[in-house]
Amino acid sequence: MNKIVLIAVIVIVVLIAIIIAVPLILGHGVSSGGSYITPSEAASVIGGTWSIEEDQSFYFTVNNNNAVTIKYFNGTTETKPLSVFMSSSGMSGSSYIPTSGMVESLKGTVDNESSSIDALCLTFSSSTVARDFYSNMQAESMFFATQTQNVSSSAFVFYGPGGNFGREYSSGIIELNGNTVYIVVVTSPMPLGSATLENLVSYM
Repeated sequence: MNKIVLIAVIVIVVLIAIIIAVPLILGHGVSSGGSYITPSEAASVIGGTWSIEEDQSFYFTVNNNNAVTIKYFNGTTETKPLSVFMSSSGMSGSSYIPTSGMVESLKGTVDNESSSIDALCLTFSSSTVARDFYSNMQAESMFFATQTQNVSSSAFVFYGPGGNFGREYSSGIIELNGNTVYIVVVTSPMPLGSATLENLVSYM
């Protein structure tokens, strides 16, 4: 799945439904633009072995000239007009368009089973917009996740089947911090506890 499309899915508040229905094979800065989860950090928290899909992981910024700059972890840079970015990602009409962010994809093996981590950092124009986005995500999770749990006033975890004929689980955490929302979703052989998910998101 194109990771720009993934951003759109999140922005239009159906990320949780997509993650639960169709598991994705999809942070200490690669170049410019924030922190990400390293393979060694993933291994220390979850176990197994991990690698970053550098051609599927990127930072993006919406510039003042209505262009979006996309910087992939592999060093490639791409610039698209905002209208094209929005159209191709399905974000047209959304009230929750981040001004910048990061999408990271890791693939790994845990207990001899293929696993994945989706890590996203979405920065909005204000803390109010970020709070509204977070609240909407929390409300949507009640409908699409099989289980949700507040771990603090600004973070919640959610769970659902991860596919592979019931042999995988999706475990996720969404955390609000000022004008930024952090999202981490892990598809693995076993569901992860809230403390493990909190530990994982702390690296971003």
